[in-house]
Amino acid sequence: MGYAFISYSSHNQAPADAMRELLKKNNIDTWMAPYDIPIGSKYAMVISRAVKDCACFILLLTDHAQNSVWVAKEVERAINYRKPIIPIQLEDLVLNDEFELYISNDQIVALSKIDESPVMDDILKSVAAYTGSSLPKAEEKPKKKSATSKKPSRAEINRVVKNVLREVNKLDDSIVSFGSDSHADSRSIIQSEASSSYKLPSTDLLKAYRSSRDL
Repeated sequence: MGYAFISYSSHNQAPADAMRELLKKNNIDTWMAPYDIPIGSKYAMVISRAVKDCACFILLLTDHAQNSVWVAKEVERAINYRKPIIPIQLEDLVLNDEFELYISNDQIVALSKIDESPVMDDILKSVAAYTGSSLPKAEEKPKKKSATSKKPSRAEINRVVKNVLREVNKLDDSIVSFGSDSHADSRSIIQSEASSSYKLPSTDLLKAYRSSRDL
């Protein structure tokens, strides 16, 4: 399995670190200075070898990057070794003459921030394909159950009917009659209580009460 070389200007350390962490989070190995440069080694030699051995080359393109001597050298090495170059443009800019020569034929992806997004998902898929990495599978979101998908049991209906009637009797001393317009307020209270307080469909509650006068 290969790795992705990350080329950037030290002025853009924060987005470079974010890119590195995001790749690692998605099971993609990376190479990025200064983290992967052994202590006491020669930068030029180690970087050249790292570019030569990488599976793909990620360029974090900013104005600082295209004016960096080291970034320019890294891009030149990537071209020389015929590495796939993925330029990610982090700000509005006009390519200078050197970088216009280097990457004008490459597809430049514009991103305002290094984070999880549909565009970044496409980048990760491309990098994973070059490196031979396996991206983690997206977690399946549990499906929400419909409030009416499960019929309430008879015992539950009976219990709720009694509780709701007790609530109604506190507010209205009259006898509840579902067929009487004079008790429309009571029916409204029952329906409201059934749906909000007891999470039970009011239609089921009314039907149950009509067939269960002696509850």
